[in-house]
Amino acid sequence: MPSASPAVEDPAEALALEAEIRSTLRAFLADVAPLAVTRRYLDGTGDDPSVLWRRMVGELGLVGLAVPTVLGGDGLAPGLAGVVFEELGRNLVPVPSFGTLGLAVPLLTALGTDDAVAALAPVISGSSIATVGWVGPAGDWDPRSTPVRIDIEGSTATVNGRLHHVIDGDRVDRLFVVGRDPSGALGVVSVAADAVGLRFLPADHLDPTRPAAGVELTDVEGEVVGAGDCSDAVVRAVLTGAALLAAESAGAARHALELTVEYVKVRHQFGRPIGSFQAVKHRCADMLARVELMSALAAEAVDAVSESGNDARETVLAAAAYAADAFTFVASEMIQLHGGIGFTWEHDAHLFFRRAKSSEVTFGAAAELRSAIALQRGWRA
Repeated sequence: MPSASPAVEDPAEALALEAEIRSTLRAFLADVAPLAVTRRYLDGTGDDPSVLWRRMVGELGLVGLAVPTVLGGDGLAPGLAGVVFEELGRNLVPVPSFGTLGLAVPLLTALGTDDAVAALAPVISGSSIATVGWVGPAGDWDPRSTPVRIDIEGSTATVNGRLHHVIDGDRVDRLFVVGRDPSGALGVVSVAADAVGLRFLPADHLDPTRPAAGVELTDVEGEVVGAGDCSDAVVRAVLTGAALLAAESAGAARHALELTVEYVKVRHQFGRPIGSFQAVKHRCADMLARVELMSALAAEAVDAVSESGNDARETVLAAAAYAADAFTFVASEMIQLHGGIGFTWEHDAHLFFRRAKSSEVTFGAAAELRSAIALQRGWRA
């Protein structure tokens, strides 16, 4: 990776830096984390994904790229996190990247308190793997609806409640819990994964490359990293996560398209490649159109939330809603255009479909996201 330097303002230099980071990360992942590694993980014969993640963080410095220098990061353009997720999405790398880089880092960065900065340091170095929990059993993704209660006493807090769908769940060593204090103010507490009273509730998941778990917290002691009313910081972190997930979906969809195009070039029927048939060409073109728009909307969303914070809500919701539908479309077409082999466990097509369906509802279904945009604009159904 390029050496740390202040955020690049010149557009040409910014594009060159983005291309360098993309190229470096793609080459690295092609070497250490191709799709074959993902398959071995699913078969139970692969290495611990946490080991691979720590190697990626240690050798490439992924986590600190877009973190401001005053918070201990490299201070490069915030949009570079989107580039990282696009590349991670290409091979559906089963590392605990989203909980750490997609949720925990944006949350701690948005909080910006001394305690948050102290908690961020081991995450940036790779010595700690973290995630954020705020979703209750009802499945409401709005962090302001968290069912967790936190009782703060100075710099520590006692946490009680039950969380649902904690991404990367039992693969982390640190959980940042969003909860409400007795006054109703939203706060954030850092809890060790092995804390007394904390119990992970593993669950079957459609996408085994991105596991999630429930978490039960009974009188769990933790350290306060955000007190008072942290609503703005928490909402901004969730919006950042949604934008980064859209970027990851765009990267995965692009690779699914590339694999499909390669296949239709070599699969022959009636004495010619099926890719030469007009109907197949049109379907591939439809996939490409969606991939390009996904990528553009995701990049806009990542930039918007980093620059405008919660004012970028509509931009992020639009990108997330489109990515949810478009990635599922591309993954479905990948299966169909591969024919019979695309439906088998041995082929990688179902891995993209599983990730698409999982990502489709991670921050709410596309219809819910579009409804949220309509409500924000004052439209009525």
